[in-house]
Amino acid sequence: MHWWWKGVESGVFGAFAGCVLKIALGKGVWEVPLLLNVVTDNRENSEFEAFVFGYSVLSVVDAITRLLCVVLFVVCNSRMWIAFSLALDQSTTSVVPTIINFVSNTVTSIVVGWALFGESLTVWDLIASVCMCSGAVILLQDNNSNKRSKEKRG
Repeated sequence: MHWWWKGVESGVFGAFAGCVLKIALGKGVWEVPLLLNVVTDNRENSEFEAFVFGYSVLSVVDAITRLLCVVLFVVCNSRMWIAFSLALDQSTTSVVPTIINFVSNTVTSIVVGWALFGESLTVWDLIASVCMCSGAVILLQDNNSNKRSKEKRG
């Protein structure tokens, strides 16, 4: 596996860490339309609400979801730092893994924000994503050509 893939992996895990923290510290399950449909159809207009040990089942589900999201945040951040450290270790320069991490993190955040949280996706988001991905590819190509020219000279 190429070292640059570790840079992409670190960016993706960083974006997922941000998403699960948004769920944990925000409105919880009620902020994510996809999860909201799984838990209940309409929380505010519910005529029947079950209780367990004096606590609302919906409150218990929300608390458990928040706790799991905090744990998942720690796991995703740990994995992100491991992957980023490996990318830095295997690369000849620190700039390229950092830029690849930034690009993959930003693009993943845009896509997950749109898919999971229903955030708006504008034409400018798409143009920025394409430009960042193109820049990363050009950077990788330039880095590979510099390596080949050094090998020919040495």
